[in-house]
Amino acid sequence: MDTVLVVLVFFFLLVLMGSAVFYYLSLQNLAQMKLEMAALKASAAKSASSSAVRHERARCHQQLQQLESDLSSTARENLSPEELSLIDYARDEIKKCTDTLKQLNDWMGLPYDQEWVEMLKKLPCLNTLYRAAAAEAEAANAQAALAGSVPVAAAGQAATTKPSAPSNHH
Repeated sequence: MDTVLVVLVFFFLLVLMGSAVFYYLSLQNLAQMKLEMAALKASAAKSASSSAVRHERARCHQQLQQLESDLSSTARENLSPEELSLIDYARDEIKKCTDTLKQLNDWMGLPYDQEWVEMLKKLPCLNTLYRAAAAEAEAANAQAALAGSVPVAAAGQAATTKPSAPSNHH
């Protein structure tokens, strides 16, 4: 009976060691599966993020296309301030979406992905009026800057007592 007891104890020790090894290997498998699942989730999140960015860019482009169709149906010489702000907002959003897609390494380039310049080129009425408005705003800013600097320059010359020699530096 002592031999049977020793064999039973030995058998239970073997079963216990086998269970411990099985448990350890199962934990290793679970850790590997967790890593794979995290990689899949990150890939899915990137895909969903890219999809959302593309959707936002398409929404802004659609607004611009609607404005283009409105401009082409009515012959107008300029854009309203609301339309200019809509274009500026769409430009900023499209540029932001483009940068985001490039950061996600999901930028496909032409003909699938277009940057702001390519989108604007495909909207001829909007492009012409927007560039004219931008040039007009730039001219107004330059005129305001020039008007603001003339009184300062005149006051500076009046304050000097002796005339300055002309400069030969160009």
